[in-house]
Amino acid sequence: LVSLLLPNIPSSKKAIPPILLDYYGDDYFLQEGDIEKVERILDRVTAIVIGPGLGRKQESAGLVKRVLRIGKERDIPVVVDADALYLLGEHKYDGGFVVLTPHIGEFVRISGYMKDEVLKEPIRCALEFAK
Repeated sequence: LVSLLLPNIPSSKKAIPPILLDYYGDDYFLQEGDIEKVERILDRVTAIVIGPGLGRKQESAGLVKRVLRIGKERDIPVVVDADALYLLGEHKYDGGFVVLTPHIGEFVRISGYMKDEVLKEPIRCALEFAK
């Protein structure tokens, strides 16, 4: 079963079947203050995906970092995508099982590589960045 944590956005309420919905944020974005509500769900998960639909407000960056830390502490794999990649920028991922899923533009932003270099040698760039 999938549990979703979403900001309180009317369009997401219409798009998501209620059975999957675990929590709506109190505002239009999730932030570090929501971590207690997030932790209740993390007690029963085997993997975490963070980013899609999160939003790019800086207040959410602390939540992303806390979720990464909790994933590491509890040995839960974390997939980081979309807005979470944007919020973390060049933040170092120190330990834990973290999978980043950037498109080319996101990869250029977080890795510091030039776009032409990534397009020419994507595997080398990805392997070097992963170290």
